[in-house]
Amino acid sequence: MARARRWLGPAAVALGLLPLAKAAFDLATGGLGANPIAEAMNRLGFWTLTFLALSLVPTPLHALAGTAWPLRIRRHLGLLAFAYGALHLGWYLVADQFFDWEAILADVAKL
Repeated sequence: MARARRWLGPAAVALGLLPLAKAAFDLATGGLGANPIAEAMNRLGFWTLTFLALSLVPTPLHALAGTAWPLRIRRHLGLLAFAYGALHLGWYLVADQFFDWEAILADVAKL
């Protein structure tokens, strides 16, 4: 039984990287629309929030339903959320703002 569950983590990571592969493919083929930089940043932000929310699900699911297998992928989902968040930030700094620190500070100050 433990041998069968060993694939859960790598499978979660492989599935979690599919949206990144799709975004990279769309970026390379021009499938991101008229503003590809903003669309890529929006996709990265969406998947950051999605994986963050999914990483919070296993604990209540275990408490309510008694299933233990989601606990095995909780860390992987959290790491995917961090990776997508780091890519989102990096995309913002490099592709969107081109390291223009004054524009970045002005953008942050608007919040």
